[in-house]
Amino acid sequence: MIATITLNPSLDITITVDGLVVDETNRWTHSRLYAGGKGIDVSRAIHEMGGRTVAYGFIGGSPGRQVEILLDKEGVPFSFTPIEHETRANFIITDTKTSQQTRIDAPGPRISKEQFSRFHRKIMQIYPKPNLVVVGGSVPPGLPVNIYYDIIRDAKDFKVRCHRVTADSKNRGPFREVDEITHLRRRQSEQTTKDIRSADSREVAGISEDNCFYQIRKQFFR
Repeated sequence: MIATITLNPSLDITITVDGLVVDETNRWTHSRLYAGGKGIDVSRAIHEMGGRTVAYGFIGGSPGRQVEILLDKEGVPFSFTPIEHETRANFIITDTKTSQQTRIDAPGPRISKEQFSRFHRKIMQIYPKPNLVVVGGSVPPGLPVNIYYDIIRDAKDFKVRCHRVTADSKNRGPFREVDEITHLRRRQSEQTTKDIRSADSREVAGISEDNCFYQIRKQFFR
């Protein structure tokens, strides 16, 4: 089983407009809700491949409940730690006329020591022990910036392999490529067919989706 950790998941609200005009009233042509987060995206991909996975992280409020509903509809297993404050909501404006996208991301809820302690206890008690732990995404307020490194260290102490998905182009690998493929898929789903001028969705920036998923199966599925 592959466990993923997203400390700062999000409810991504995508609004599509046909020609955004700043400082004017704009009418959207399409809207979409998406359960966002780098770790969640990896769990989604693993689930699509038929692998076993569980997504972990913090969740709270109405946006958090919507994230859980969206994942449940997709069949992606999750075991979030509940908190009092609301999960963040990000707004994404896609302009089909210019093929440009504007993101407005929230910082996320502040995580207390007590909340992190509950979360940490949960992931340390995962049974059976996962084959791999994948961590990624932004760090929510209240937690140290090196928190993912602490989690990786704890996982290694328990003899569990761990991988971090980052935006660093030098830190490549199958899970980094999953992140890029997911981003491309989302961009294309938010545009009409005539507006998609990029490479084929299964081969972008030298990334083959089939090969990416094959490498994950080969390395981590048992």
